[in-house]
Amino acid sequence: MEVITIILSALMGLLSPVGTVGDTVAEAAIRDQLYDAEAIAVRIDATPSHQLLSGKLDRVRIAGRGLYLLDGVRIDILDIETDPIDVNFADLLQGDLSLEQPLQGVVHLALTLDDINQALQSPVVTQSLRDLSLNVLGENTIGGLNRSDVVSASLNVVDQHRLRLRALIREQTTGEELDIVIEFGLTLLNGHQFQIQSPQLIANGEAFPEDLLAPLLDGLSQSFTLRNIEPQGMTIRLLELEIDENHIRLVAFAMLDQ
Repeated sequence: MEVITIILSALMGLLSPVGTVGDTVAEAAIRDQLYDAEAIAVRIDATPSHQLLSGKLDRVRIAGRGLYLLDGVRIDILDIETDPIDVNFADLLQGDLSLEQPLQGVVHLALTLDDINQALQSPVVTQSLRDLSLNVLGENTIGGLNRSDVVSASLNVVDQHRLRLRALIREQTTGEELDIVIEFGLTLLNGHQFQIQSPQLIANGEAFPEDLLAPLLDGLSQSFTLRNIEPQGMTIRLLELEIDENHIRLVAFAMLDQ
C-alpha cells in the first residue's frame, strides 16, 4: 500500500482537484518512485470533489504496465483498486499517514517468466544471492557447500501450477560447483502462504530423497508466511494463483490499519 501513500501525499500536499489534474499528479508521483515504467494510469474518485480537502476519497484505481522497481526487475501488470479512503489530512500535510479507518483494496499482480528470469540475472538479485550457506541439505547429500554464490538461475513452467528452478552454485574458496534442479507444485494455503507440493530435487545428477525434502520445504514455506507482517499493521490475504507457460498471476486482498 506504499504506492497509495505516495499518491495521497502528492495529491493532498498540492491540493490538486480530483480529475485529470489530480490523476496526472498521482501518475507522476508513482513514476518518481520507480526506476522506469512503460505505462501508468490512475483514476481518483471523490464525490463531491471538495471532500478531498478533508482527506476522503471514494476510490483509487491504479493500472500499471511494465513497471521497473529496479534496473532489470520488471512487473508486467500491477492493478490496485481501493475501498473508500479516509485519512487525517493535517497529518498527511506533515508527511505522516494517519488513517481514520483501515485502508484496504485488491491487488492484481502478473509476472512473465521472461521478466522473472531477467530479474534472476540482474545485478541487484545476483548480489543478494552471494555468500550463501548450503549445509541445510546435508553435507553428504550435496556436498555441503559453504560461502557460495549463485552463478546462474532460471525458472520454467513444467505444467500448470508446477515449476522447475535450476541454479548453478559455486563455492567461493574451492570453486566447487553444484548444479541444482528442483521441480515443485505451488498452491495457496490458508490465504497467507504458498504451499510447495510434490517437490523433486536433483543435485549434480543425484536425487535428494523426497521423504527428507518435503519436510524441509514445508518448514521453509511456513517460515515465509504473510502473518509475519501483521504486527506492523498490514494484512495480506492471497486469493488467487494462476500459472501458465508464460505468466504467474496473483490476486490478493490488502489492508493497512494504521
